[in-house]
Amino acid sequence: GARYVLGHEQLTVSINPELVDELTHTIENMMDLNAVKISDVRRLAGQANHVAGLVFAWRPFLKSFWAALKKVARHPGRLQGRIWRRQIDDSLHWLLAFLTHRRGTLVRCYALRRHFNECPPSVIAFDASALGLGAILLRDGTVTHFLSDPTGPLDEAMLGVAAGDENGHQLWEALALLVALRAWREVWSAGRSHLTMEGDSMTALYMLLDVTTRSDINVTIAREIALELGSAIYRPDCVRHVPGITNKVPDYLSRCMAEPIASQPWPAALRTAQRVFPAPRDASWYLALRPPRRPRRRNRA
Repeated sequence: GARYVLGHEQLTVSINPELVDELTHTIENMMDLNAVKISDVRRLAGQANHVAGLVFAWRPFLKSFWAALKKVARHPGRLQGRIWRRQIDDSLHWLLAFLTHRRGTLVRCYALRRHFNECPPSVIAFDASALGLGAILLRDGTVTHFLSDPTGPLDEAMLGVAAGDENGHQLWEALALLVALRAWREVWSAGRSHLTMEGDSMTALYMLLDVTTRSDINVTIAREIALELGSAIYRPDCVRHVPGITNKVPDYLSRCMAEPIASQPWPAALRTAQRVFPAPRDASWYLALRPPRRPRRRNRA
């Protein structure tokens, strides 16, 4: 189960390493099968539900387990005590990605000073255009860091949408949010930071409140955002929608890589800010696509 250590002005909570190892081993074994035992799925769902008490982002990914168990209880079918793995495949992949890339975050320290949220306020504001992504980090009302990153063929190939396609605009907004979260992860993930997220995309902002999405085009980004939020001790304190016309600096940063904006002077708010250069977004950047697994012989039943 969970371990609790009460120290001076802080509480440390961790998931038992033996349980984490068992979860990882169980999921890896399931992913080598076409059909999995109902008893194994039920046990996995119960153990994962225990972790979800600490990691809120796990909860939506447990729904497919309970749905599959409910379905087989009503209609046993011909598998005799098993269910098809494809019914729970997406959840298995996401949970394994978390256990692979964010295992260390299953030890969490809740400091008393963080609980009362006494840190200076921070704001991450983001935007996207057909040309690129823009975001700023404000600490106590001052822009301290910013990023301006063009989208290109690599992004289009990974996400399957052309940069100028108007049907994919919400996808690029969500990508800008994800890039900003990862760029300034140290600001918000390790403790409560009085953080506000601002943007003019309701779709992207909603992903911060509900880590699932009904949109097929946004599912890749939603799973990555869930991975980031699940590894943090606290959620952002506030999610704020701002009209596009007032989101001026992030909008500028998302367009400044081409004319006519490229020749315009940079906004005064960026004069003392430090620029951040995001990592290339190749397949390795998307942690929840397909986590690495040990090679093993595949069983068919």
